[in-house]
Amino acid sequence: MNDLLQLDLTAPSHLSVESLLVNMLLGTLLAFVIRWLYLNYSHTLSNKESLSNIFPLLTLITILIILFSHLNTEKQMKLIKMMKNS
Repeated sequence: MNDLLQLDLTAPSHLSVESLLVNMLLGTLLAFVIRWLYLNYSHTLSNKESLSNIFPLLTLITILIILFSHLNTEKQMKLIKMMKNS
């Protein structure tokens, strides 16, 4: 039970800044590839340029959401393990 009291849920997780930057750079690059494919091969009647401009921003937001959910998941798993050991 003492382990549960000593668990710090506000402590940062062990993710490096380098991996975050690589993931964001790779995600942005792939988003621009998707944007280019959409602009060149889409058969929509609406404004393709307007919709395709959303892809890079949507990708970066998705990467950040996955990052934050990963941080919370690690802390949740620690808490579950401690509760099982009690």
